[in-house]
Amino acid sequence: KETGYNHIVEELLDEEKFMKTIHIRADYERTGFFYPEIAMYFKNPARILNSFFIKHHGYRVRIDDIEHYVSGYVQYQKAFKPSN
Repeated sequence: KETGYNHIVEELLDEEKFMKTIHIRADYERTGFFYPEIAMYFKNPARILNSFFIKHHGYRVRIDDIEHYVSGYVQYQKAFKPSN
């Protein structure tokens, strides 16, 4: 909307549903985070603690997966965190 495409948003998008989906998806991404309570069950918890994993690939941890999670959260914060 802010870039001059308001008419497209109004015509083609259920904005309320779209915004709700973005927030749900951001919250869901937390399920791929190695919290201490999850990491403690693995062979080397200190190595994976506070990183991200892909559960349906056997708790795979790869740098590109971590990059996708982190960049997604950065963009989410830029878009939705109130500026001070």
